[in-house]
Amino acid sequence: MELHSWPFSAGTSIEMHRNAAQRILGPISPDHTSPVMASLGWSTIPHIGNDHVEMIHLLSLSGSLRSTSSNTQALHAAAKLVPPGVAVDHYDEIGQLPHFNPDLEDHLPESIVDLRARVVRADGLLISCPEYARGIPGSFKNMLDWLVGSPDFPGKPVALFNTSPRASAAQAALKLVLETMSATIIPEACITLALLGKQADPDAIASDPDNSEMLRRALQAIVGHISAA
Repeated sequence: MELHSWPFSAGTSIEMHRNAAQRILGPISPDHTSPVMASLGWSTIPHIGNDHVEMIHLLSLSGSLRSTSSNTQALHAAAKLVPPGVAVDHYDEIGQLPHFNPDLEDHLPESIVDLRARVVRADGLLISCPEYARGIPGSFKNMLDWLVGSPDFPGKPVALFNTSPRASAAQAALKLVLETMSATIIPEACITLALLGKQADPDAIASDPDNSEMLRRALQAIVGHISAA
């Protein structure tokens, strides 16, 4: 599990949050904006209530089991670009999940209980999935099948990242499956990164002007949707 976040926990006071934010982002206006944030494309520090800061938690899910997968690296890059007030938890246990079996629904394996709990705790999902044989990889579809029976999945906000312009069939299939599961796909958070044939480590992706801009805008879209809910 990998966690990236703005350095505050839920319950941090507004004054502490503002003081630390100013050290990083410069002067913060009464409407929770700053010139530095504007230059990065972020409109506001999300989820600031009257008394406390509420962190937004995103769960990232890669459809590839390869350690050097561009999809996984894109998600790690996104975690480096999240705005203040947002934490990203990466789920990396898809390859260890049992084969989907609806007969186990009444006595779920521990790994499935954990998966569903992680999804429930997340305010939104970041998904990056490759295309194999013009479809969704079997291990990722297996994970989605286990989530079909979760009563808390419908309405979950989802951002979809695609790392190859040629991988259109899997994206279309993935959208169809997620729509069938009643996920809320955020159109402005669905992007295609041009990583085919390029260096795909998180730092390189996050520092690339075009890719980082697309990732920031996608993150802003899903965070904005969650904040407005």
